[in-house]
Order: sequence, then structure tokens, then C-alpha cells
Amino acid sequence: NSPQKTLRQSQPLIVSDRGGRERKLEMDFEWKRFSKTKSKSVLRVTSPPDMRGSAVLVIENDGRASDIFSYLPELGKTRRLNSRSLSSSVFGSDFSYQDFEYMQNLLGGSDQKVLPDSEVNGRPVRVVESRTQGDAAGAYARVVTFIDADRCVLVRAEMRGEGDRILKTMTADPEKVVRRGDAWEIREVRVEDPVRGTHSVIRTDESETDIPIKDAVFTRGALERRGR
Repeated sequence: NSPQKTLRQSQPLIVSDRGGRERKLEMDFEWKRFSKTKSKSVLRVTSPPDMRGSAVLVIENDGRASDIFSYLPELGKTRRLNSRSLSSSVFGSDFSYQDFEYMQNLLGGSDQKVLPDSEVNGRPVRVVESRTQGDAAGAYARVVTFIDADRCVLVRAEMRGEGDRILKTMTADPEKVVRRGDAWEIREVRVEDPVRGTHSVIRTDESETDIPIKDAVFTRGALERRGR
């Protein structure tokens, strides 16, 4: 389901607190394939004004964990995230940096084990357990991913910690999966934090594939130039 070369999307992010109050951010997402298996992506806030320019850059690497960088306009510089920062919130939402990377690189960069097939809401799914090691481990001991057997898209993911406790769940609304040419595209992903009683939703309003995007967009310098 990945595009051949590039992807650009407009993505609203709705963050809901324990009391049900909502906060909305508008974001632009750009992705580009740089080799057969590796890509780079940028998520950038365009609204509200006090967060405009905030951005996250993910660079996949061969044989080691991805490089993840964040830029906040109030700091005026880009910082590289270490393993302890992977569980930190992205733009104050329930999505962590590790969750964001997971969405862009489903099942990639980890040790995987195929579990017995199952069903979610009546749909047949393939089930895969992923475990990450070393610098990529982050907050999760393992992630159990349920993938639609027919459309090969995310249905549900369970992020589990020590003692196999569910720390977060990530679900994709099957009614908001649309066809894009010969591929399928998820238009809404929801993350829930059962411990805090909060949730966040990323939607896709507009999507363009295999359009020209310059390599320079996916650099630390571009984060700072476009964030000012």
C-alpha cells in the first residue's frame, strides 16, 4: 500500500483530554522513498499559530534504529531524540514519537513473530508480534499488530509494557479506509491511553502520491528554515 515514490497529506490532529475537551492542530505530512526499503518523512504543524512550524523528521537507516529529530520554534533549533525521548508526546497528543514512527514503518525495524490468525469486528486479520531491542526499544516491551487480511492495512495495534500490560491501543476505522489506485489508504487512526483516560485522532483530509518533493525537505536544516 505504500506509494512508489512520494506522499503528501493534510492531516488534522484532534487531542481529547480526560474531561472530553478537544484541541485541534492542522498538520502537513510529507514522505519520500530513498531506497527499496528505506524512507524519510516529515510531520509539520501549520495551525494553531502558537505551534506553527513545530515538526518531526524521521530518517530510516539500514541495520540500526531510525534517526528522529524534532523542531520547536520557541527553541529555534533542531534536537535529535535519544531512546529515552521516544515515549515523549508529539505536539501534546497521545501519539509518542515511537507511535509516529510505527505508523510510517508498520512492522519494520523490529524482531517479528507471526501469531495465529484472528478476527477483529468480524474481519479476518493477520497477527504479528514485534519486539524492538537496544536504542529502538522505547517504552514498549512488545507491540501486537492486527492487519486486515484482504486490504493489508492496520486494524488495531496493542502497545504492551512490562507484565504485558496494555499501555496504548491504536485503531484504524475500517469505514474510513479508501482505495487509492491499486492500493488502500487509512483516513483515520485513533490512539487511546487507558491509563490517562485520553485519546487522540489523526485524520487525512487530502492526499497526493508520487508527486515531486525535493530531497532537501527531509533535512535538519529544512526543519529550521521552514519553522521560522
